[in-house]
Amino acid sequence: SVHLISFPFWLDTWWALRHIDAMLVEAPSGKLYAGRSLWGMLPAHEPRRSAIRLIELRWFDMVILLTIGANCATMAWESPLDEMLHPEGTWKSSFIGVCEWAYLGIFTFELLTKVLAYGFLWHPEAYLRDAWCQLDFVVVTLAWRLVDIPPRHCAMIASATHPVAPPARSMG
Repeated sequence: SVHLISFPFWLDTWWALRHIDAMLVEAPSGKLYAGRSLWGMLPAHEPRRSAIRLIELRWFDMVILLTIGANCATMAWESPLDEMLHPEGTWKSSFIGVCEWAYLGIFTFELLTKVLAYGFLWHPEAYLRDAWCQLDFVVVTLAWRLVDIPPRHCAMIASATHPVAPPARSMG
């Protein structure tokens, strides 16, 4: 049989007060980070603490917004005629291909960093509890899924989601 060990209230309170700094972190923006993330990490535990510091930096959002803008410019520069006229490829298509991988890497890094900082799903401030983060998750996950599918088969899906989601997120 299982025996539950119960500690007196004062001992639980004493433990919580001694460890409150690990359970609650206030970021420079004033946002409070609490709860556990991923494998039980508290906000003061590494690497979660570093992820919180990183996403709270002002330039982090600026880099993401610049990447979204560059991604939109690259998509506007891309033309289906390039592939039709030059099936062997051009320097432009090669450059766009490298840029797309760079953008996917940056957006994936943003997603993973925010999941680490916020937690994924199980508490009120978690990554998937925010509508913009849900949109990011769908777009990045879909982009990774489309890596396996040849471009001709996924043109409709990509054109319907990829150009719309990152610019729409920047308006929020």
